Amino acid sequence: MDSHACRKAQSWMMVRGISFNFIDLHSCPIDDSLLDEWLDRFGWRRLIDKRTAAWRHYAPDLQNDLVLPDARSLLRERPEMIKMPIIQAGENWLLGWNAPNKVRLLGQIQYRLRLPEHPGLGHISFNQRE
Repeated sequence: MDSHACRKAQSWMMVRGISFNFIDLHSCPIDDSLLDEWLDRFGWRRLIDKRTAAWRHYAPDLQNDLVLPDARSLLRERPEMIKMPIIQAGENWLLGWNAPNKVRLLGQIQYRLRLPEHPGLGHISFNQRE
């Protein structure tokens, strides 16, 4: 909930009439299968937000020697290191809040898709405005 990018994404979606489910990874622990899917889609190097204080304070020698099993455990224990937001829009997954991801999300809105639910993550749906 403290993520500036998440707050910006929520605000942007609300202004455009996009309904969404927000999952706080601190109060609702991440499901192992969902974390594995994110690691498969994005890779741990992209999934870890290296700008966070948690990452900067992580031992520098361990940062350089990190491998996938260790990264998975680290993200499981320290979800604040995960780059946010992660948005599921249909079959697409978006990592981070930036201009290309806004365009991708607007493409979903243009076609007014009802997006599928993902276990443990919730879903995004679009209000039908006529």
